[in-house]
Amino acid sequence: LSSVQTGSSIFCKSFPTSCHPSTGFHGIRNVFLIVSSLCFLSGVLVLIFVIEKKKPKGGLSQSNFMGNIKYAINNKEIMKLMLLILIAQGAINYTNPIFPYFVEELGVPKQYLSSITGSLFAIVGLFSIMFAPTWGRRNDRKHYAKTIRVSTTIIGTAAVLHIFMPSYLYLYPLRAIIGIFFAAVVPTLFAALSKRIEPDIRGGVMGIASGATLLGSLVSFLSCGIVAAQFGIETSFLVSGAMLFLVAILSSKSKNN
Repeated sequence: LSSVQTGSSIFCKSFPTSCHPSTGFHGIRNVFLIVSSLCFLSGVLVLIFVIEKKKPKGGLSQSNFMGNIKYAINNKEIMKLMLLILIAQGAINYTNPIFPYFVEELGVPKQYLSSITGSLFAIVGLFSIMFAPTWGRRNDRKHYAKTIRVSTTIIGTAAVLHIFMPSYLYLYPLRAIIGIFFAAVVPTLFAALSKRIEPDIRGGVMGIASGATLLGSLVSFLSCGIVAAQFGIETSFLVSGAMLFLVAILSSKSKNN
């Protein structure tokens, strides 16, 4: 489950590798064509290869939206995991809207801005791919709290260190470190959540958790623009780091079960 969830996060990070150079060489419109083609292809692959296990009529499933919400609210550990997912996803994506402007301020030649920005995004995905299986195996043996505490503390520190970088070249090792621990955050939280949900309603509750990731990204994108406009681009990295430190603190209080 961690590997599957990591795949979604990795492509969100690594796709700019091809997207940014494509805008430079072929124009912005072609990027929308690429995205729509990939969406169509993914739909075809799901129809062909995904097999559902259909339950007989009158089965035990009593899953419904309001029932799943009530189930999550009444279970403190599940509610806490969803909150951690929301904050972590928001923190990780917080600086994405202003990152190209930040890179430009570090002296990147304008003719290479798209390519370099894309590579800085993609290096996170590359190192996440390399280390995702390692984190997945660890999560099968260990409680999630320590993994989340260590990974979010390191990523939060790396986020704050962005503002002290004298040149964009220093961002490459820093982004590589983020990539190593990036695969240990949201996928680990999803795996921990899945283990704590009764099988009969797991799909519905996990769907709510997926909605939490979208909500976290939405709120972070909106607030990042406001914060950057009012207090400067560098402040956005401080906010991202603070949110990740908050996740580390909250996860340290989780029950070791």
